[in-house]
Formats: sequence, structure tokens, C-alpha cells
Amino acid sequence: LNNPGSPVAISFGQTLPGIISFPAEMDSYTFTANAGDKVLVRMSRSTGTLWPGIRIYTPDGVKLCDQSASTTSEILSCTLSTTGTYTILAYDGYDGTRTGDYYLYLQRLNNPGSPVAISFGQTLPGTVSFPAEMDTYSFSIGGSDVASVTMTLVTGNIWPGIRIYSSGGVKLCEQSGSSTATISNCSLPASGTYYILAFDGYDGTRIGSYTIYLH
Repeated sequence: LNNPGSPVAISFGQTLPGIISFPAEMDSYTFTANAGDKVLVRMSRSTGTLWPGIRIYTPDGVKLCDQSASTTSEILSCTLSTTGTYTILAYDGYDGTRTGDYYLYLQRLNNPGSPVAISFGQTLPGTVSFPAEMDTYSFSIGGSDVASVTMTLVTGNIWPGIRIYSSGGVKLCEQSGSSTATISNCSLPASGTYYILAFDGYDGTRIGSYTIYLH
């Protein structure tokens, strides 16, 4: 656990495919982060019968966070205790005997990887291409403010889901809907950079294209 064999490197903002081929199997992923970082991990089944299960371990092999669910498992926010290389274990969280394909997504909430800048009054196109994927957008304000965000389905079968996070990685507002999701009047407490996550809000397995609007 403190120095796993044959891990796959994963970056913030990246979605990777994986497969649990045998009972008891657990797949290892590694990423580097700083003390105090807040990370989100999402694992969604794409085929088979496995229940996605995920755990995060410190560089010393101490378990920090874990979660499992029937279709999509999500560690909403895990605060990291020290600077170094962390490990994610992905596995069948039902009884350890089920197998199947999955996708794994990682993002840092307080300083996310590969965000797309969006301005007030702007509408941007986006695509959720894989199960578990969440797209990240960033915008800045000069003082306390109020924002609204709308995400609308264009093609596919995703249920639009959106969240707004502070620069420190704290979730401020969230909404989802079958064809359109709108966060109305989300209070932004101070100047700085804020982040939006756009995703499938149904069960994390659906894909499709969308537009996102910031006001």
C-alpha cells in the first residue's frame, strides 16, 4: 500500500478506462498532490456486474477515504494529509467476486487540472465522452457576487449535472435535471477563482454533448 506494484499514473482532470477481470482483483492508480489538497474520485461501471469500489491511500499506505455503490461510486471530497504520491485502489465493492469494465475519474477541487475558462454571458459546448467523466470550467470575480449556471442537453442521454466550487475546493451549489440543470443565484463569498463541474447527473454512466452558460 505504501509503494504499490504496477500502478497506472492518473492526472487531475483525466478519465481512464479499466477492467476487473478476476475475482479479488484490485487495480492501482497513483497521483501526486500537496498537503491540504481536496480530491474527488469517481468510478463508473460500463459493462459487467461489478459494484464500483474506490479507496485512497496516503504515501505511507494509510487509508484516507473509501466508497462503493452499485453503478457509480464517488468520493466527493477527500482532504490529503501530506505532500507526496497517493494511491487509488479500484475494485468490486459488492463481494469481491464480480467483474466488468469501468472508467475512473480524478480531479483536484482546490486547484483542478485542465479547466476551461468561461466568462460571464458566455455559452460553451461540451461533451461527456465516458462514464464517470466530469468536465471542469473556471471563472474569476473581483469581489463577492452571485452567479447562475445552466447546462442543457444537446445530444445523447446524459442528465445535465452541475456543481460550483470555491477556490478552496468547497462545494457551494449543485443541481441536476433530465434535460436542463440550472443553478440560480449561487452566492460567491469573496474575490477569486471559482470552478464548475459538469457531468451526468443520472447515474454517472450516460454520455452526450451539452452547452453550458454562465451568468
